[in-house]
Amino acid sequence: MVKAYIALIIVAFACSTGCGRSRSLSRDKAAELINQSPQFKPSPAKIPLTEDEVNRGVKAAFWTIRPTPSYIMFGPDKLLYMTEQGNRLFAGFEPQVQGRILDLREKLPLYVVEVTGVTDNGTPDVGQRVVEFTYNYRFDSLPPEVQDLLKDHPISRGKLAFRLYDDGWRLATENP
Repeated sequence: MVKAYIALIIVAFACSTGCGRSRSLSRDKAAELINQSPQFKPSPAKIPLTEDEVNRGVKAAFWTIRPTPSYIMFGPDKLLYMTEQGNRLFAGFEPQVQGRILDLREKLPLYVVEVTGVTDNGTPDVGQRVVEFTYNYRFDSLPPEVQDLLKDHPISRGKLAFRLYDDGWRLATENP
């Protein structure tokens, strides 16, 4: 009877100090938690256009490129202007001072392309991890001509901190 009582105490102690929660954070679990975070839910999409995407948009007649008016003193030499067809598909452009950012009409979710690393950030026993990953928008809900425009859109890189709580791992910060 004493042995059973001692075994019960040992099991109870083991469970109270971490039974049911994993101290390790796998890449799959990190990707799942990031994909479920508020920042990865559908939101107004602002797409920084690459030079290839700008050229494909001109070729598809979504916008034109014209010289910057002389009264604009700062910014690029040339600006993008929406065409009628572009106005049907897109909400417009952000001010073209620091790049060309396309505003989409649709809200799009982000998704983790790949978790590229999980590190303890030099504190292995503290229950904190830093996750590095790549991500992009999900373009599959867009009209086919917009999907074609953005088909080679580059992925972005992110880094998030995770903290181990009594019920498992959670994002400590949520800024991709």
